[in-house]
Amino acid sequence: MISTTELRIFRALKCESSISEIAEESGLDISTVSKYVSESLKKGNGLFEKERKGKNVYAKRAETSHSLLLQTIVNEYPGWDIEKLFSHSSLRIVGFLSKPKRIKDIVFLTGLSRQHIRIRLRKFLDVGIVKKKGHKYILNGDLRAVSDLVKSYFMYMNEKKAKELAEDSNILWQMGSEFLFKTFEDIDVEGVEKTAVSRFSGYGLPMILDKNYYFVTHRELDVREVILHTVLVDKNSITYNTYACLLYQKEKPEEMTDLAEIYDLEKHFQALKEFLESGDRTEEFLPTWEEYTDIAKEYDVII
Repeated sequence: MISTTELRIFRALKCESSISEIAEESGLDISTVSKYVSESLKKGNGLFEKERKGKNVYAKRAETSHSLLLQTIVNEYPGWDIEKLFSHSSLRIVGFLSKPKRIKDIVFLTGLSRQHIRIRLRKFLDVGIVKKKGHKYILNGDLRAVSDLVKSYFMYMNEKKAKELAEDSNILWQMGSEFLFKTFEDIDVEGVEKTAVSRFSGYGLPMILDKNYYFVTHRELDVREVILHTVLVDKNSITYNTYACLLYQKEKPEEMTDLAEIYDLEKHFQALKEFLESGDRTEEFLPTWEEYTDIAKEYDVII
């Protein structure tokens, strides 16, 4: 998490400096600078490093990839209000815009209000960080430092959170602040939902598993996302695509296409759906129809 005050300090911190020097440069109180540098280090957001030298405490910008990219942006775009553009609440929005998204998609993914999202998007549009295509918004790929910053920041924070949840965690897929991971551990933490084949027993499809699959999100998952997460465990795996087909055929959830598009799986899901309707194997990640029907009969999905 990056706060606006931490970004104000970051802008002022051009080289290793004492807390009092940073306070003078930033216009903040010494106690405020000390507090927010310490909080940044405690949160582990990768912005600062701190060292005591004698009686004085010195801080400098960290050497993490997102910190270095933020330095580049501060230097190249001195007129930008980085305090508002790159706080965590703003990054949460653009973190999902590597692919085009509608406002309703962003609301779904972030849990933020439409009004809040519109205000933030307007700021991004004004400086060219985001482009609008029809009713959808996407990060401006021409501003490479910004798109790389967003990607690096969430990769850093997601990896940190995953390791806090389980030391053996392995992230399989991520988009913005949400990510899918596997682990041997059993996790019962708010904001971490069991998903993919780890949820199949709840739908009458018991699986023998050697690992557990979880998804970090603000929302409760329904069967549609469980199906898509099963694909995302390994998009090219015949096994996991077969499992996704089983759950889809058994539960027959509606309104899958829009959700698949949010996950950038629209074409992939369409291939699964057409396979179940026609029995034709059109993709290498699909089983043969005979293989599928044998497994579907074992699980009483078809008789």
